Amino acid sequence: MKPVDWTAAVELASRAPSVHNTQPWRFVTSGDGVELRADRTRALPALDPTGRQLVLSCGAALEHLRLALLAQGRSVEIEAFPSPADPDLLARMALAGDATPDPVDTELIRAIPIRTTVRAPFDPRPIPAEIVDDLRDDEVVADAWVMPVTRPDDTIALMVLLEHADAAEQADPAYEQEVRQWRREGSAPDGIPDAAVPATEQRHISYIQREFGAHANTGQTAGESPAVDEKPLIVIVGTTNDRELDWLNAGRRLARLQLRAASLGIVSSPLNQVIDDPTPRQQLRAQLGMLGWPQMVLRMGYGTAAPATGRRPAEEVLRTDPT
Repeated sequence: MKPVDWTAAVELASRAPSVHNTQPWRFVTSGDGVELRADRTRALPALDPTGRQLVLSCGAALEHLRLALLAQGRSVEIEAFPSPADPDLLARMALAGDATPDPVDTELIRAIPIRTTVRAPFDPRPIPAEIVDDLRDDEVVADAWVMPVTRPDDTIALMVLLEHADAAEQADPAYEQEVRQWRREGSAPDGIPDAAVPATEQRHISYIQREFGAHANTGQTAGESPAVDEKPLIVIVGTTNDRELDWLNAGRRLARLQLRAASLGIVSSPLNQVIDDPTPRQQLRAQLGMLGWPQMVLRMGYGTAAPATGRRPAEEVLRTDPT
């Protein structure tokens, strides 16, 4: 069988999206396998008191790692939550036989280095319906799905709930302190850099975005170019149930969705204020008539890829267990 370069694999796994770019994961290799473990020192107690988004972030890293190993010619078997006595052990991945990526996975692997979160304005052109169907069509991760928000009543309900949820978070001193903790000036191996939080001038958009401490200024001064009239596609990544296993699967599905989008020239950013807190999350379920649970809300569209945010070096998140 082909040998594995664990450092290279973990470097690609760590390119996964994570809440506030906290990268709350660790990898432990042992023999012919690797463990994915939660790093709860990087948790967000104000934003994510249940740890749902932490586990979801780790699920995205798990899918990136699977693809990274597939790129090295190895298939894997994944056992999620293998030890009830060890809550930080989220999954164990055992190396299986040699394998060759299929065309879809090949495109996802190629997209790992170029996928970024883009909060800047999108182009006004819509995503064609056949591309939306392509983004929805993925059967690799069980019990995790993608639902575009297209009905006018659902769109209005989401806008209103998002605005109220965003205002409530910004009024919470603990949340504001946590945001400041993860803002970064210049380059850094984690967190949200200034370059990833564009000013909100010169844009028309109905969905409130997380400001990360950058105060909005929607006015225009004389001589400025007309504001971009954004019409993003809004999608919800959800699951049938709402257990830790479902959060992990939602992260895997999110990773595949964003990588597929990146391979098609589509960028995205989260609108998760509406589901950070249990109350607006329940209201969103009720008002949209959802049978499952929303785990991630994304705005998607065509735009210019943002600079990649920093990542912790592999030696910081990778450990080898000699036993």
